Amino acid sequence: MLARSYLAGASVLALAIGAPAAHAGTPAIIYGGGGQSSAKVYRDVFNCYVTLADGIYSTTAGNPSTVAYPTGPAPGCSTQGKVNVIIPYDSVGSGPGLKAFTAASPVPFGSPSATNTIAYLDSTFGITATPYPEIQFATSDAYLSSTQASEAATTVNEPIFQLPAIVEPTTISIGQNQNVKLKTADICNLFSGSTNVAEKITFSEVVVRSDSAGASFILADWLAQNCPTNLGFNATNGFPSTLPNWSAVFAANNNKITLVQANGASGVASAIANTKNAIGYVTPDYVYPVVASSTAFPAYVNNVQPTVAAVKVRLAAFTYPTTYNAATIGQQINDGLVAPGGKGYQIIGYSFWDVYQCYSTTIAGGLIGGPTQGKDLLNLLKYLISNNTEVQAIINGQGFAAAGSPVINLLNSAGGPFNATGGIQNSACPSK
Repeated sequence: MLARSYLAGASVLALAIGAPAAHAGTPAIIYGGGGQSSAKVYRDVFNCYVTLADGIYSTTAGNPSTVAYPTGPAPGCSTQGKVNVIIPYDSVGSGPGLKAFTAASPVPFGSPSATNTIAYLDSTFGITATPYPEIQFATSDAYLSSTQASEAATTVNEPIFQLPAIVEPTTISIGQNQNVKLKTADICNLFSGSTNVAEKITFSEVVVRSDSAGASFILADWLAQNCPTNLGFNATNGFPSTLPNWSAVFAANNNKITLVQANGASGVASAIANTKNAIGYVTPDYVYPVVASSTAFPAYVNNVQPTVAAVKVRLAAFTYPTTYNAATIGQQINDGLVAPGGKGYQIIGYSFWDVYQCYSTTIAGGLIGGPTQGKDLLNLLKYLISNNTEVQAIINGQGFAAAGSPVINLLNSAGGPFNATGGIQNSACPSK
């Protein structure tokens, strides 16, 4: 039976979608991983909805166990602890997340690292090592291509879904220098290794991700669509991809500025913040003003800063597809958002959740879990991708934007993941 405080405080939407009653005894475990840029937002949402993970991310012999981010739920969470589910999330990057999902195997999640500080192990419930024993979902700021979607569906012999969950602005950030104003041409030149910019600033270095990252994908997609073709932001050099060949582009453009490659979102943010007039890209939850102490400051792009309000302006002018297609939905949306022109902040993309349709221990040797996990995952996604005010407060508080009603309607449409007769863990799925 649900606690009285939950009934009193839960949103109308959470009750309408049927947030599950707590399972008796040991929590259900939903294993996932992928994108780093959105990981802090997701961890806060998880901790607002399900049982808290204890956050132990290093259990290597000789190393003290370390509590990862964060140690408690965000303020104002009415549902916390009422859903008896644990969500270990391995923030290894969008590229490994996509590989794990398409293979229906957690092996690409790899092992804990010092740069991965999002709670993804939980010693209380025996989750003490990676790779995990299963994978129920992956997240990525890069969409699944139609080829990847087909590969994932073939692996488990069933449909898969891509769900646009939250909108991520990729900030063009400057080290120790506020209110820098850049035009499209300036960004194109800087990220191709040229110092030919309108701002009278001597840029010291360009910082990019060395690992496979969704933030790289979003910026690479924008550069490919908005910059002159002679600069080399093309498919041959990996634009867009989660691991663009920045070195090739810089070399082709005579390398007028130092290229620095840093690991992880935190590594890029730190490299920018520690070097005056370094320029790089990272999501807003790693730089000022979300991180008040940071000396990495977001630049204006065509006179617009990457605020939540500016992202919403861009979204308001965007026309979403009217029908859901799992193989193409991600590319339709993200390519459209970074296309040239329009108002608002333009270097944005969705963080996608990639999930399977049916969860059954008979599929893929049990690697993708069972019906209980499938149903819990569906309810979690409906909580995350909603107009719930407490969820939106978490998302907006870290500089991101919620999906909004057009996406919710799309996911509920025929063929969509929230559709009762054809969506995630529908009535036709195996029950055991």
